Amino acid sequence: MTGTTDQTVHPDGLNGHLLLSNVYNPTLVDSVFTPRLAATYTVDPNTVLRFSAGVFAQAPQTYQVQYASADNNLAYRLFQAFWQYGFTTPRHDPQVQLSNNYDLSYEHRFKGTDVSMKLTPYYRYATNQLYNIGLPFGLGGALNSEPRAPKASNSRLRKATSTATASRSCSRTRI
Repeated sequence: MTGTTDQTVHPDGLNGHLLLSNVYNPTLVDSVFTPRLAATYTVDPNTVLRFSAGVFAQAPQTYQVQYASADNNLAYRLFQAFWQYGFTTPRHDPQVQLSNNYDLSYEHRFKGTDVSMKLTPYYRYATNQLYNIGLPFGLGGALNSEPRAPKASNSRLRKATSTATASRSCSRTRI
């Protein structure tokens, strides 16, 4: 037989191997600048244009950052579940989810009626979105993904009376 055999390595941190450890900094701080801008322009009493742009952030959930339990086999379970993703402690530092959002809205009420319409095309560029992943032993986790940029529009036709409102919406998204 020729070639090399596969070798399994204990996560001991020696000779360039990763170290599986329960020692980590218990504090996690993320700071993100999230500027936003919005404007409204009234064309006439029946027509309004709206614009907004901004950066929005969403912090990771606690279960996506740290895994702590009184389970005697927790180290084994964490090793089996997360080693393949490069995690070596119960703490995982997912990045803050960010999205840059832009939208422009055209709203119009038809003169002399109770019918109005609204058209809102928008663009969203998202980075570091967290996707939940199923892991062995009933553990759940999340990993950051690659950037996504869905382009979409939303439209609504509405008829209102003093007792009821009928509305029809349509949304279309492309990724």
